[in-house]
Amino acid sequence: MTERVAEMRELREQGWSLVRVGRHFGVSERSIRRALCSPHIFVVAPPRGPTSMGVCKRCRAKKEHLNTIPRDVWISNYSRPHKGAAAAKLAAETRRAAETRRAVAWRERRYVERAGGGAGVAGAT
Repeated sequence: MTERVAEMRELREQGWSLVRVGRHFGVSERSIRRALCSPHIFVVAPPRGPTSMGVCKRCRAKKEHLNTIPRDVWISNYSRPHKGAAAAKLAAETRRAAETRRAVAWRERRYVERAGGGAGVAGAT
């Protein structure tokens, strides 16, 4: 926190209005609100499209918020190397998924064989 913001807070605690503090420092009331608001508490509008506007409860600052997580965040989270227990868990999940795919393929082959294995049977290759 800068000395200037600390001084603004002291003056507000002494009962000075935002307008008076702004005149004292030569800045607008809006600038004083933003300087004294830490951290912002945004109320975000319901999602309509890729972004939504948020307005801070305290200082009325506006900010545009994304309604989705950017693709690079997903890629960075899942492409980094896993270590220890996380690596073992990922390996087990991968094995289970592969076993499931093999079991499904086996059942489909058996179904085709029982149905006659000829052309025109669903799933025949």
